[in-house]
Amino acid sequence: MRKCLLVCLLFLTLVFTMAASNYVPKVLTVHYDNAKTIYVGETFSLKSNSLYTYTSTNDNVAKYDEKEGVVVGSDKGYAVIQKINRSTKEVVREYTFLVKSEPKDISIVGTNYMCIGETYTFEAFINPSSADNDVIWSSNDESVLSIDESGNATAKKCGLVTITATSKTHNKVYGTQYVLVDKPAAVTYETENVNVDLNNIYEVVDIISKKTESSVLVVTGYKVSNDKKEEASVGCGIIYKRVAHLKDGTTVENGEINMKEVENIDYYVVTNRHVVASTVYNEKTATSKTTNYDYIGLYYGGNEEIGAKIIAYDAKVDLAVITFTSALYFPVATFGSSDDVQSGEFIVSVGTAEGKEYYTTTTFGIVSHPKRYISDDTDGDGTNDWDAEYIQHDAPINNADCGSPIVNMKGEIIGINTTKKIESTSGIKVENLSFAIPINLAKTIIEILEVGGTITRPILGVSIIDVRAILADEDAFRVPGYATDDGIVLPKDIDHGFYVAEVNKGGVAEAANILPGDIILNFNGVEVYYSYQLRAQLGNVIVGQGVETEIVVFRNGERVTLHCVF
Repeated sequence: MRKCLLVCLLFLTLVFTMAASNYVPKVLTVHYDNAKTIYVGETFSLKSNSLYTYTSTNDNVAKYDEKEGVVVGSDKGYAVIQKINRSTKEVVREYTFLVKSEPKDISIVGTNYMCIGETYTFEAFINPSSADNDVIWSSNDESVLSIDESGNATAKKCGLVTITATSKTHNKVYGTQYVLVDKPAAVTYETENVNVDLNNIYEVVDIISKKTESSVLVVTGYKVSNDKKEEASVGCGIIYKRVAHLKDGTTVENGEINMKEVENIDYYVVTNRHVVASTVYNEKTATSKTTNYDYIGLYYGGNEEIGAKIIAYDAKVDLAVITFTSALYFPVATFGSSDDVQSGEFIVSVGTAEGKEYYTTTTFGIVSHPKRYISDDTDGDGTNDWDAEYIQHDAPINNADCGSPIVNMKGEIIGINTTKKIESTSGIKVENLSFAIPINLAKTIIEILEVGGTITRPILGVSIIDVRAILADEDAFRVPGYATDDGIVLPKDIDHGFYVAEVNKGGVAEAANILPGDIILNFNGVEVYYSYQLRAQLGNVIVGQGVETEIVVFRNGERVTLHCVF
């Protein structure tokens, strides 16, 4: 009996061995070059039945809905849909799907003004960013401005053109931008020999760094509730004012003091609005152990932070003033002037690269551009509503350096760091693009904020037309009824500025006696060629300061200087 059982086992083993040797597994090859293309949210029909069903190798990209009998595109990428025998679970066929994001709209990033002979590369920003970013560029007048498939534009002659970026995959999705082509401005530069002794520059930087760093603190904003602190933001602050309260009842502001005679000292610190604006102090849930000084911590290199509180911050310029009281002595920073800042000027930035751990980090660079105008979104609605003036420099800064100073070679603070650019809107990485608020503008704002004041800016109150747009298409603006009964005819010697079509009541223009037909050439000492220059200069004016601003207009064949007091 045992012998028969052994023979049967040997026979069965031989049968299974022969079957295995004759079995050849099916090899399925996925061909991505033959992939079926669908868009996110789009479906593709694949009906299952009693014999076969389908499944996806990547549900995050494409998922099979058996009830509806469709493949649904979920996210950008590749996915393989497998056809499976319900009985044997064998994969009998595979379909490759390429899921793309469908473009919704296109924004063009680039200049609105070019000179004849100039070249410029425009960029197309496609929403959503996961969509195919291939576009077709075109110009409505190639004789004025031509543009190639990569967005490289060449200005050929004076005129006003519209460039268009159209999606290659969806020709109904496109973005446009107008470009004014003008004659090159005649500019001359005077140069002189400059001798720079670099042998001792490291000593100068070291002295400046040590002089400044004691006046710079790390500012940490907290969200406080039930005595629990959660870090909300981190940056830097500059001590600019010190009021010492002496034991005899007198006070000393920013002067020399004998610490033995001091009861306590009130310090005033300027920082960026965005560093402190997100802090939260909840009086209803905070206990008696928590004070309103606890939601901002100032670090100076000691063992603990000093509590501080916000006095006020500006809604437009990224500045805030905070205060703290201490028996410790801190030096006050020296403010210089930003009016005389020049490109190529050496500067030092003193801050912290990443919070307390890298406190008193010094970087060195030059002023890249003394007056750079940038549009900002100050109310967080996604639309730029403010044009501000900045000092552009290349001293490396990081996020925690917001609110730190840039210092000239005299040891004077000429700007307050507020932002840096790390990539273009198309995702191209950029370096050494740092921006600081000019200290002269900051000083005016600080004086108001430290007493809890609110900054009010004037309204220009005019309808204006860019003179260069008129020159680019003079015939169109000569048509009666465009802006005046006779149309607009410009004097021969006017090639820039802003033609005043209408003056509204209650604005700066009315107060300065600007009239329809005037051409605004200069505002607050700045010759205005671009609308952002005019807006930025207007933004630098603060109502209630009693400051007199000059406005130069062209009227009746001559330049007329008007005045307006704010």
